[in-house]
Amino acid sequence: MKGTKSPLFLYFILRFIMDQTKVKDLIDEALALNESLYLVDLSISENNKIQVVVDGDNGVPLSECIRISRSVDNNFDREEEDFSLEVSTPDISHPSHQQHA
Repeated sequence: MKGTKSPLFLYFILRFIMDQTKVKDLIDEALALNESLYLVDLSISENNKIQVVVDGDNGVPLSECIRISRSVDNNFDREEEDFSLEVSTPDISHPSHQQHA
């Protein structure tokens, strides 16, 4: 039928959306443990490259990037989900334009 999507196509779209929501929820949970941190950007590419940019009122120590990365990574099964994860802070080439409220 012209103009219809196959159930398999819809399954992959919904699965991508649900995974994106799960990643965002996990990041929000991790950020809630340190009220001075906030999410600047989150992107997930078609090949499951997850890029997270966080900033903080007083900067972001490396230990916080590691903690956030682990909180996401530990909630996915790498046997089922093939992904790469990068948690970083804004830099000269990607400055933060957000102010934490």
